[in-house]
Amino acid sequence: MDILAFRQFAQSAKIGFFDGEEAVVFDNFTKLLAELEAVKNTDYADGLEPLVTVCGLSGVMREDFAQKFISREELLSNAIEERNGYFVAPKTLE
Repeated sequence: MDILAFRQFAQSAKIGFFDGEEAVVFDNFTKLLAELEAVKNTDYADGLEPLVTVCGLSGVMREDFAQKFISREELLSNAIEERNGYFVAPKTLE
């Protein structure tokens, strides 16, 4: 990236510089871009098997099966106030 492209980038990102800062930031930005390019071109996964889980566990999910749940009448039996099959609670927001 040349200095003109950097200035356009900084202007579009609304980045302002004090005297002397632009050259230092441009130098650091150029070094950062070079490092990122080196990382981008490195194949770290070469020869590695795909990772399915990080903890090595398998078959930890329980079997899905139907269960009997409490009926609506049982749930509402201890409600202070109930309307149309739902709990009634005081307003928290106006």
